Parts: sequence; structure tokens; C-alpha cells
Amino acid sequence: MAKKKNQFEKDIESVVGFLKQTDPKNATRANAIKMLGSMQTLAHLIAHKVVDKERSEELKKAIKKKTKT
Repeated sequence: MAKKKNQFEKDIESVVGFLKQTDPKNATRANAIKMLGSMQTLAHLIAHKVVDKERSEELKKAIKKKTKT
């Protein structure tokens, strides 16, 4: 668990550094945590879209295969 916390702290520091360069007024730890949360949510949604598309393609292939036999 300590490793995860250390990585999270590193991520926060990286985002704060990014914010200092791109949006200095909002370069706070709290905003960095919010940004990481938003990025995590977005990544989760994208992953679901990819999986849904793959499942849809698999279903279409299975239906085509069944209708041919």
C-alpha cells in the first residue's frame, strides 16, 4: 500500500508541476487531485467504450456465423 501512496504522491506532484506551467493560478494540490480523478474517470469511460465495441463486434461475428450454418 505504501508503494501506491508514493506513486499517487508522485502523480500529484507531476500534475501540480504541469498546472504551474499551464495554469499557475490553479496549481494547487487539491486541483491536481481533482484533475487526476477526472482523468481516471475519463480513462474508465474510454475503456468501457472499447470493451463494448469489441463485444459488439464479437456478437455480430457470432450471429453471422450462426446464420450461415
